[in-house]
Amino acid sequence: NLDRIGHAMHKHEAEYGDIPDAPGPFEGRENSNSNWGWRVRILPFLEERACAEQFRYEEPWNSRHNLEVAQYMPPCYQCPGIDPHFKTVKGLEIPIANYVVITSEENEGDPGQVLIVEAYGRNSLAWTDPSVIQGEGLAQWINLMDQAGAYAFHPGGFKVLVCDDSKTTLFEDVDIEGLREMVARMDE
Repeated sequence: NLDRIGHAMHKHEAEYGDIPDAPGPFEGRENSNSNWGWRVRILPFLEERACAEQFRYEEPWNSRHNLEVAQYMPPCYQCPGIDPHFKTVKGLEIPIANYVVITSEENEGDPGQVLIVEAYGRNSLAWTDPSVIQGEGLAQWINLMDQAGAYAFHPGGFKVLVCDDSKTTLFEDVDIEGLREMVARMDE
């Protein structure tokens, strides 16, 4: 799933000139508001154009109509082999995303490097929520065991996808110090 997401990020960049690391308009829509998250903005590049077409981009991500659409979450945002969880938003059960983007505050909008990490079971977001995680707040979002190590619910350990320039690199079985180093390099 992370590989697919990384490729979709770069397809978005090739077509629109940026990796969608921060909330922004849904490209190609004249009346789109500017508060759409990366998961929605890359839908056309994940072969989820039919899902993307159902949203009303002139409305907020959490309008009643858009939340009804969000009750379906593309399978690539669900960690394989794990039962989905849901978050109640305005009375509707919305699937939570298992991956979050971490950016550096200094680099937001011109990221240089974007980290996409597993976040299953931690302060999870509805999959259409446009919130972005800043590097210094990562501990409350990722899967940590007592701040000592990162864990995963599947073989291969905790995974981090790094998107920079025109390539993506998937790191498997990342420990917490390795992740902290990756985040620290984002600020350089």
